[in-house]
Amino acid sequence: EAERDFVRVHMNGQVHLVSAMLGQLEKALDERAFVRIHRSAIVRKDKVRAVLRGRFSTLVLELEDGHRLPVGRKYREAVRSAFDSTGSGEASDRTAGKEAGPSNLRTSSAL
Repeated sequence: EAERDFVRVHMNGQVHLVSAMLGQLEKALDERAFVRIHRSAIVRKDKVRAVLRGRFSTLVLELEDGHRLPVGRKYREAVRSAFDSTGSGEASDRTAGKEAGPSNLRTSSAL
């Protein structure tokens, strides 16, 4: 989470303030494990419980801890492809009664 010239890193229930720009941190992170979702946010893919559709068809990510983060328009397609196992670019329902993780992510239009 960007905060001026710092990045607020949320890890294991703790928050750390790191002296870095979000863009620098994004380049250092493994793109297979992380995705940029907004100009001020990057998330770890395996911490995403669901991709939800908000007002006006905006995307919102629901994290394992229940937090919901908006997806910026600029990052919408990257988020869709990061969580779309079919390769079509459209989110699909993948829970089938299982706990949601990156390979069985649920989607919803309720928000």
